[in-house]
Amino acid sequence: MTREAVVWIGFLGSLIGIPAMALFVLSLQFEPPNGPLTVHLFAPLGTRCATWDDIQAPKSFRHKLPLQVLPCVVADPISDLPRYIKPGEVAAALDPNLSTSGSTSEYRIAGNRYFLVRINPETFNSLTWRHEIGGHLLAGHTAAKVLLPLRFPANALLDLACVDPYLILGDYWRICMGALVMLLGAVVWFWFRSR
Repeated sequence: MTREAVVWIGFLGSLIGIPAMALFVLSLQFEPPNGPLTVHLFAPLGTRCATWDDIQAPKSFRHKLPLQVLPCVVADPISDLPRYIKPGEVAAALDPNLSTSGSTSEYRIAGNRYFLVRINPETFNSLTWRHEIGGHLLAGHTAAKVLLPLRFPANALLDLACVDPYLILGDYWRICMGALVMLLGAVVWFWFRSR
C-alpha cells in the first residue's frame, strides 16, 4: 500500500470515525419512550389551535408516527407538565417565544418521564413536526443529557447523522444507511485493489 493510500485512509477514518465515536457515546444514553405515545396539543392564550392543523398537515407514506393525538386545548403546560399530562405522555405546545422552529425536551419529575415538544407557530416549516417527534423524541434523543457547551454540537451531530437521514429516507433509514456504508466500503476496497 502506498504512502498516499495510507494518508487517505487515515484522513477518511478520522473524518468518519470521530463523529461516529461521538454518536456512539451519545447513543449509550438514548432511551426511547414507550409507544405508541399520547400527544396533547396546547395553544397558549394569544395563539390559535387551528395552527396545529397546518403543523401536522403534511402526510408522508415514508413516516408512520405511532401517536394518538388529542384535540387542542387552550392552556400553557410549559411550567407545570404534571398538571396537564400523565407520566410518559407528550405535551405539544405552541410557543411563539421559541428561538428555533421546534424543540423537544424530557423532564424527570418524581421519577416519572414527561415530554415537551414546543413549536414556534410563526417559524415552523413542513418538516418541524416529524423532525421533533419522529427524529428526536421517538429515537430517545431527549434522554441524552450533555453539558451545556456541548449541546449545540451534539444536537447538530444528531440532526446530521440521525434526523436528516430519517426525514429523507423514512422509517427504514437505518437499513438504507447501512446499505450505503457497505456500498461505499466496497467501492473504496475495489479502488485500492485496482491501484
